[in-house]
Order: sequence, then structure tokens, then C-alpha cells
Amino acid sequence: MLSSADVTRYVVWAGVVAIGAVLALLDRRWIGRPVLGALLLAGIGAGLVITAVSPFSFGGGDHYMEGVIVSAGSALALAGYGVTVVCQFAHRHLVGRRRR
Repeated sequence: MLSSADVTRYVVWAGVVAIGAVLALLDRRWIGRPVLGALLLAGIGAGLVITAVSPFSFGGGDHYMEGVIVSAGSALALAGYGVTVVCQFAHRHLVGRRRR
């Protein structure tokens, strides 16, 4: 059986994926280019750089875990972004063919 902490963690990460999906919708409707998707890619890279630069210590004073969280959060949001872009593409082509 799942504990309350596990359920909370899953809800938070599902929210991060949903935020990625919303960012894809904003890119499509308002910006027209994948600017926010590029920022998510930059977030993954920045998190990896922070993780590599900061040594891991349990004493504190480092930024290793912050880098891991930024990288993982950006990757999950990018997954939601990617799924939404694929769904939008399929929807445009399926609906476009029916109208002809």
C-alpha cells in the first residue's frame, strides 16, 4: 500500500508534467515557436552543470540536490511538453483531413 508521502510525491510530479503540457499550449497559441521548450532543455542542461560542479556532501552548503531537482523537473515537464506537441500535431492533421 502506498504511503501518504508517496502519493504526495506522485501528485507533485504529475503537476510538473501538466505544467509542461500547459507550456506547450502557450507556445503554440501565443508564441508560435518552441521557446518555452528550449527553456526546458536549458533547465536540464543547467541542472546537470550544477550537479557536476557542486560536490555531493551531506553537510550542506552545496547545490547538488538543487541541480538534480532542476534537471529532473525540467525533464518531466519536457516529457509533458513533448506529448502535448505530438497530440497537437496529430489533432491538426486528423481534423484537417476530415474537413476536406
